[in-house]
Amino acid sequence: MARAYALTGDDKYAEAFWELFESWCGQNPPNMGPNWKCGQETALRTMAWCFALYAFWSAPATTPDRIVALVKVLALQAERIANNIDYAVSQKNNHAISEAVGLLTTALLFPELKGAARWHAIGRSVLENEVRRQVYEDGSYVQHSMNYHRLMLHDCLWAIRLAALNDQPLSDELAAAVHRADEFLFQMVDPHTGRAPNCGANDGALVLPLNSCDYLDYRPVVQSCRYLANQEKAYPAGDRDEDLLWLFGPQTLQAPVSDQGRTSNESPVGGYYTLQGKDAWAMVRCQTYRDRVGHVDLLHLDLWAEGVNLLRDCGSYRYFVADGPELGGYLKSIEAHNTIVVDGKSPLRPVSRFTLLPWPKAELSHFRVSPERIDWQGSHFAYDRRFPGLVHTRRITVDVPRNRWDIADQVQGSGHHQLTLRWHLPPTAEMSRRDSNTVRLQLPCGWVIEVQASSTIDVEILESRADGGYESLYYGEIQPIRTLSVISRCQLPGAFGTVVWKEQPR
Repeated sequence: MARAYALTGDDKYAEAFWELFESWCGQNPPNMGPNWKCGQETALRTMAWCFALYAFWSAPATTPDRIVALVKVLALQAERIANNIDYAVSQKNNHAISEAVGLLTTALLFPELKGAARWHAIGRSVLENEVRRQVYEDGSYVQHSMNYHRLMLHDCLWAIRLAALNDQPLSDELAAAVHRADEFLFQMVDPHTGRAPNCGANDGALVLPLNSCDYLDYRPVVQSCRYLANQEKAYPAGDRDEDLLWLFGPQTLQAPVSDQGRTSNESPVGGYYTLQGKDAWAMVRCQTYRDRVGHVDLLHLDLWAEGVNLLRDCGSYRYFVADGPELGGYLKSIEAHNTIVVDGKSPLRPVSRFTLLPWPKAELSHFRVSPERIDWQGSHFAYDRRFPGLVHTRRITVDVPRNRWDIADQVQGSGHHQLTLRWHLPPTAEMSRRDSNTVRLQLPCGWVIEVQASSTIDVEILESRADGGYESLYYGEIQPIRTLSVISRCQLPGAFGTVVWKEQPR
């Protein structure tokens, strides 16, 4: 509504906001009911209301009585957050950052309020400490989620800009952490679509919806953070620039576009590696966790070609799936990722809705990059507790000029086991070859995937099943895809070879 009012000047948008605000207050008495229960929700509501207050300031609908009513509720919300923020800090996630920004927002904009100095002190301290702790040295994020990574960046963009405009700037150390996190995300964003791998929890959060881009487009936040750090843009002009106008002003439209491009890159603390080919790029996970595990995505490989996510992560769907709990559990599991499952068992066990144990370990063997060839190899040891001595090693070799990606998976150990290699593919994938130990499928844009095993294989193409063939791109929504499940029963060591390549026109 603020964007529509700025575009049209029509007071109906301001009036609609104030009517909704008054309705909400009438149905949600202070500190009663579910809409006061979550401190982070309270903080995000504070940010939205403050944005609306200033966006509609000159509208006839914005009367003195309405302003007083809003400021009173903002004060109540700040006190609610300040008295309970220790709980958010104990969760070690983005809740503490959001709540700190909520406190800082109210304190900076309304310093005349009785609690403003206290809220400011708490908000600044928690924000600085939590960003320092939650953003790793390599720019990756403690929650291992691209969506939560963006949420954190939106919170920090708002806080840094607001503090600077009020002559109380935040620390250079915080700004440096935000810059690291932005550069990490830049390497993860597909330049054709603005999408990132659907990695980790995705609850639909979008703190600053200030543009007409799709929810899945991460370019607006990258654009804004790049400008914050260097007064330059990461991408050419487009819808993604509207955030710049709101946060920094019209001079941003003249900012130069950086010549820094995406490269093969490593973020070893978070365990993310990007491999940049000719017409395709990939992200592979190889992580030793030092914070809570999100999804069981050990050695997961995401592959993107010409704007299409050929090998994909299935997402997370909903926090709780009352009508199909097996689907909700599946999407977090190892089966919903592009990796190998041993004997149909998970290497980790859920001990609560958001906790998986034990924290797995992994090791990078090598990562070599040249203009002609990329060679990456890593191993994980998560199955070792269940099957002592079992190690999964994945080697990825990219022939850059030929657009050929070779993925060699080997499982070392002892005994007879069932190994299941899963690749989650676009819904249009079609099988074109099948024999005793080989399967080939046609993918979009002329790409092909072929899997071979060291022994006879069973093959399934799963679609729209609780154990495969779904992805969730938006919270609460699922759609069918095709999951290639290749099963080999063998005496270890066992191996699979997967090749993905672009067919040349005849």
